[in-house]
Amino acid sequence: MTTQTFETGTIRQVHRYLTDIGYLVSEYAIRRWIKQGIIPAAYSGSTAYISVTNVRRVLDNGTPPSIAS
Repeated sequence: MTTQTFETGTIRQVHRYLTDIGYLVSEYAIRRWIKQGIIPAAYSGSTAYISVTNVRRVLDNGTPPSIAS
């Protein structure tokens, strides 16, 4: 049996992958991090594609502190 690696996908695909491997994160949180610019996304039409590595980095290290205005 081979193990597949998963690198990029839609928000929903990345969310499902991460929850399957044991991360506790909501789809809403991922969408919010994209909107805040914490996680970069590439768009094709209205569909956002993100990297699993970028989301795992935020989950493992936490979000950066917000800049006070």
